Amino acid sequence: MFSKESLFAISLFPYLGFLWFMTRSRQMPRLALIGFYFLLVFVVITIPAGIYAQIHYGDQLANIDWLHGSAESFLTISNILVVLGFYQAIAKQQNINNPTDSQSSLANEPNQQEENLEKYGVSAIAPDWSRESLTQWWNPSRQLLKAIRNYQKWSKHSGIIAQLFSKKFIVEHRFWSVITGADIPINCNLGGGLMLPHPTGVVIHPNAIIGPNCMIFQQVTITGIVKIGGHVDIGAGAKILSNVTLGNHVQVGANAVVKNLDAPDESIVVGIPAKIKFPS
Repeated sequence: MFSKESLFAISLFPYLGFLWFMTRSRQMPRLALIGFYFLLVFVVITIPAGIYAQIHYGDQLANIDWLHGSAESFLTISNILVVLGFYQAIAKQQNINNPTDSQSSLANEPNQQEENLEKYGVSAIAPDWSRESLTQWWNPSRQLLKAIRNYQKWSKHSGIIAQLFSKKFIVEHRFWSVITGADIPINCNLGGGLMLPHPTGVVIHPNAIIGPNCMIFQQVTITGIVKIGGHVDIGAGAKILSNVTLGNHVQVGANAVVKNLDAPDESIVVGIPAKIKFPS
């Protein structure tokens, strides 16, 4: 008969095969896969802990409470990572299967989308999420947006796991807000595909509504009671004050002061106070 120690050692080989297969398949949620790998840390810790228990206490590891509990804590961490990984994957799949009303409405306007893309190269309706994707870790403006997006996603869910993720992204939002020097509340209404090439000094009121694929340069202030359409470029130092509506594909000049204005699609807004112009 095999001893318990022999069975434990033999069981590692199929487990390593499982890890190899799941890593190669790329089907396992990343956080869950990290949890399964972290289980190896528990195994590595358990072996010297068992030897220590035999040498110093002359007893099995399971009978030495503080030592056994310390080793088991690594198993607990592994389990938490696995659960969080699958929970996150399920939530993501639910978002795909149940799109929001704004996403569903896009299917009813294909001709308008095609026209926008042909004329401007950027849609004023469909968010281009690649504009926010991280190409490298040190990208403060995109990290700030990532924290905002993740918080808003997890804050819609209930339960302790969602609360933990929400707290995590609140901390990330505060960190990247300090790094960027921007004041963009975590509950802002930001359309997808937002670009902040130089986010320093950008201030956005949480009640302002910003459409998809906009670009906002440094030192821009956007107050409440402001509605900005899709693919709107706002130049450095511009001030978008109360009672302002900007249509799609609008360009706001640098240092413009915009107040009590309703700018139609494809217009140009410049000056102090700002006035509407159209490209010749």
